[in-house]
Amino acid sequence: MNTMIRLIPYIIAFAAALVTLGFRFYQSKTSMSTIKHPHNSEIFVNPPSCAKTEEERFRVSFGVEPGGVVNGWPSKGGVYILESCLGIDLDFLKLDRFQKTRQPPQSGPEAAAEEEAHCNRMRQLGAVWWESEVQWVEHKVGAPSNPSLRPRFIKVGWPAGGGVWVLNITDHEAWLRGAGIIYTAYNMEERCRLIKQLGGVFYENPKDWLDIELL
Repeated sequence: MNTMIRLIPYIIAFAAALVTLGFRFYQSKTSMSTIKHPHNSEIFVNPPSCAKTEEERFRVSFGVEPGGVVNGWPSKGGVYILESCLGIDLDFLKLDRFQKTRQPPQSGPEAAAEEEAHCNRMRQLGAVWWESEVQWVEHKVGAPSNPSLRPRFIKVGWPAGGGVWVLNITDHEAWLRGAGIIYTAYNMEERCRLIKQLGGVFYENPKDWLDIELL
């Protein structure tokens, strides 16, 4: 009995700590916006990362992962996103390799056409179109029930002699083949050789793979 009496202050302190932690968690939960996971659980995200105003849009940005993330906003709506862009990709896209690049002002007479051309260049490297940045975040943090949204490893090479090399496989297949070797390429010609080595497909006529005007 005496032992229980001596433990009462510690039990009260422990209970108070649990209440405090629970309250702080509730505060942090309610201060963040939520998106729905494909399996109906909630995932908390920082609002600015999902919905950007025109002033906040960057064509290329950098984080802690290798390379940059390139964005394009086509006239049909939504957003094209191209991840893990190394120097080879950024040179192809005519973007600065060493600093974030904002989307140019969209008020000029040529702005829409220029943005569409930028999106087409991105598509030539395998950019994926998303209905919104929120959908892209869902794809990154969850396992989409829609098979078409599941991760794929897409790398494209444009040889000087014409045609296009395309590697389009699942992330699992990429892991089995050791496809990360492609990031060691110094230039586009080496990338093409590695895509061939990894079992990629060559299209003599690029429009057999992607039906857009090549820039």
